[in-house]
Parts: sequence; structure tokens; C-alpha cells
Amino acid sequence: MAFLSLVGAQIMRPTFAVALTCILVAASACSSSGVRGPAGGGDGAIVLHQPNLITTEELRQVPLLTALEVVQRLRPRWLRERIGDPATARGTLAVVVYVDGLLRGGILHLDVLRAADIEEMEFLTAFEATQRLGVEQVSNAILVTSKRGD
Repeated sequence: MAFLSLVGAQIMRPTFAVALTCILVAASACSSSGVRGPAGGGDGAIVLHQPNLITTEELRQVPLLTALEVVQRLRPRWLRERIGDPATARGTLAVVVYVDGLLRGGILHLDVLRAADIEEMEFLTAFEATQRLGVEQVSNAILVTSKRGD
């Protein structure tokens, strides 16, 4: 019986080591929820970001004047998102801008917002916008949160 437990332990060790290695690799792959982005600061650092959010940290690292310039540089996909039927490539290129919860207009409204006055920007697909902003919201949306008291 002692022989069987010794043989079992020898078989288990490599299996345990392989399982532990797989768990560690999977955990390290999941630990970063962001995507590699532009360094911008010139120090060679890699910035991790979420694809649907531009944070204060990212805004600080890009020397741009308007919110539109920031989106064009950091998340150009936000300007290319289409609503409609993706299978037929039909749809409308539509993005509306909300500033501090108030509808301000189309994408060109970002051009009048100073990047220095913005805390964060979030992109919502038409589906997400309808869920969060109401059924009358059928376009993609960019939610801008401005800095307060600065």
C-alpha cells in the first residue's frame, strides 16, 4: 500500500505543477483589464486603458486642446462606430454628446470643449445608451464628465 501512495504522489506532482502553472498564466492574463495605449508622456511608459473610457490620467498625458482632438487620437473608433444593421454595413454614423448628463448635440460639440476641463469621457454603443439614457436615445453616445471646482 505504501508503494501505491508513493507512486501516486510521484504522478500527482507533475500534474499539480502543470495545473498550478496553467492557473498562474490564466490569472496573469486576466489581471489586466486594459489595452495598451499610447504613452503620450514621452517617458516611454505604457498606459493601460479601457476601450470605452478616457480617464483623467490619459487626458493629462496628451497635449491636446479640445475633446475632439483627444478622441481622434486616443479612441478614433468612437468616431467610426455605426448604428444599424452590421451585416449589411448599412447604418448611420451617429454619435451624440452629453456633458454632465445634459444632451449637447453631435460629435462636433466635442470641438468646443477644452480637454483641460474634462475629468473623463465614456463611449456608449446605441444599445448601451438606450439602456442608460432612455428609449429615445438611439445613437451612440459620448458622456463627458467635466471637472468641478478646479
